[in-house]
This record gives sequence, C-alpha cells and structure tokens, in this order.
Amino acid sequence: MTIGGMYTKVAAAKIVPASNIPMVIAPGSELDVLRRIIVGDRIGTVFSTKT
Repeated sequence: MTIGGMYTKVAAAKIVPASNIPMVIAPGSELDVLRRIIVGDRIGTVFSTKT
C-alpha cells in the first residue's frame, strides 16, 4: 500500500529543487531504499537543484 498520491509527489518535485534541495522519489517497497539512495544506488527518480 502506498501513502500519498503521485500528484503530491510531482508537486513537491517542483518546489523542493527550486529551494536548492535535491529530491528522490523512490519506491518505499524496496528493501533498504534510503540506505541504497545514500550510498549512490540508482533507484527512483532524481530531481536536481537548479543552478
């Protein structure tokens, strides 16, 4: 089961990088997803900051 819709995630993806904060939308069902993102695994969708 997921919490929060895709609309909310996309809305956040428009706001967060504009605040110079990178963001990743990744599947919460993946094992150790946060650790994997931190160590550099290519999982989910990355929204980069604007330069």
